[in-house]
Amino acid sequence: MQTAALGETGVTVTRLGFGSQTIGGLGYGPQDQSLSVPATLAYLDGGGRLIDTARGYGTSEIHVGRALTSYGMPSHLVTICSKSGSTHPPCIEADLETSRHCLGRDHIDVYYVHVPPADRAALMRVLDAYEGFRRDGRIRFIGLSCKRLDRPEACDEVRGWIRDGRAQVMQFPYSFARPWVGELIAEARAAGIGCVVRQALEGGLLSGAYRPGHRFTDRANDGRAGVEPAAMAEALELIDAIRQRFAVGAYATLADVSLAYVLSHPDVAATIPGGGDPDQVQTNLRADALPPLTPEDRRELEAMAAPLMSLLRAGKDH
Repeated sequence: MQTAALGETGVTVTRLGFGSQTIGGLGYGPQDQSLSVPATLAYLDGGGRLIDTARGYGTSEIHVGRALTSYGMPSHLVTICSKSGSTHPPCIEADLETSRHCLGRDHIDVYYVHVPPADRAALMRVLDAYEGFRRDGRIRFIGLSCKRLDRPEACDEVRGWIRDGRAQVMQFPYSFARPWVGELIAEARAAGIGCVVRQALEGGLLSGAYRPGHRFTDRANDGRAGVEPAAMAEALELIDAIRQRFAVGAYATLADVSLAYVLSHPDVAATIPGGGDPDQVQTNLRADALPPLTPEDRRELEAMAAPLMSLLRAGKDH
């Protein structure tokens, strides 16, 4: 599989990672937990060597840990990333110890601050704790996971994190529906930071799996169900038009187009699409062999998708 340097960490990762939120059963509707370990094994069998999980992803870390144990892969050959959403140092440490236990690892390669606090003093306390974990060897690199980069002030906050210099890796929500995030990625990479992309498929919406007329109804466990129904219907019509225009030739599916878009950004080290079963994972892995999108195709894709994020925010509290 294609590989890239993860910023200036000295680590090389496969450009197609595995985002394991789906296999943890939270956030994307019902998940057959019996498929969670097989999905992870399918990723490893396909040559993938970058796995992303979190304390907040339900049972995800447990399934990833079981898959790694079953596969017998030496720990130095797979880059494992996890996250804590806590902001109180003793709670962060408890999260880290739970992650290490669930994953069967003596250290976590990249440990992200999951949705960093907006209050600078609180963030500094969190980063101080992470630096302690790095010094004692329980984590190798400090990461920051960005969220909701849909307002100028949120982007300015991320620029402050870049200037701070303590994070070696940053995770960005980036897709052809959020082209402005590409500028932040370029700024982070210029500062030596490794850039990992999540949301390349926008929660599966940009995979092509959901056609016009589909309804998301699980409001308790599916963030997509919170979008105002008329706006979601319009969004799915637009997404289908994009699929018909671009999922041709080398790009068999809209997922191919979405992943090729992200990977054609020169400063993206890797992206971490999820998959709830082996077939979904294998479909995503196909993107490793795809040609990059041309600059002309990127511009046309962005123009077609320009209304999309406004539709997907309709009815949500942002």
